[in-house]
Amino acid sequence: VQSDVLSEAVNGTGDFNGNKINNVRAVAALYMESFQIIVPADSDIKTPADLKGKKVSVGEEDSGVAKNAEYILNSVSLDYNMIDVCNINYQKSAEALKNGSIDAFFVVLGAPCDVITQLSEEMDIRILPLDDRTISYMTNLYDGYYETVIKAGTYKGIDDDVKTVGVKAVLVASQKMDSDTVADITKMLFEENDQIKKRISFANNDTKFATNNIPCAFHKGAVEYYNSIGTAITEEDQI
Repeated sequence: VQSDVLSEAVNGTGDFNGNKINNVRAVAALYMESFQIIVPADSDIKTPADLKGKKVSVGEEDSGVAKNAEYILNSVSLDYNMIDVCNINYQKSAEALKNGSIDAFFVVLGAPCDVITQLSEEMDIRILPLDDRTISYMTNLYDGYYETVIKAGTYKGIDDDVKTVGVKAVLVASQKMDSDTVADITKMLFEENDQIKKRISFANNDTKFATNNIPCAFHKGAVEYYNSIGTAITEEDQI
């Protein structure tokens, strides 16, 4: 689950207002899902504020990326009424950008992701960077958002680091799940990480990344594993 959605769920806010989820527990943050706003390389769109009046795909209706896109737009004093919104999935968005029927599209995925990798081979693209004010707005106002960087060379034509924000993809489990099973799963995530990376190249095996600033208490089975390798989970972060 995205860390921003997890925060809303356990706190009973946003989409979970009045419907707080009490029985979910964190196992590990797996990787960062970076906000990636894609435009043609020769576009006059240089910042998110330049999206005003443009035709922009914000992902499928009611999707996580649609919410994320709305927050990014708000951070630069825009809203959906100020752009020409298109609700289509990532693959169709890439095709639409390539044929010129949209001006930009939002993606929230681990980087590199296949859809942008393929698109970068078929046309010249840019990823819009976020300035420090926008990053501060996002990370201070909304729980579960983090500053991150898409490294130069992640995609063809992206020759400089791109500052942006992201959400952590967090593996969660029911509080009722057997502790030994959760401990075994947590151990596998780190000790079999080389095998996982063959399928998910950006999978993280950093226990600090996996456990820091997670907006949810940890499952006691996960805590058992982290304690066994010397990664401390504070008392308030475990139930």
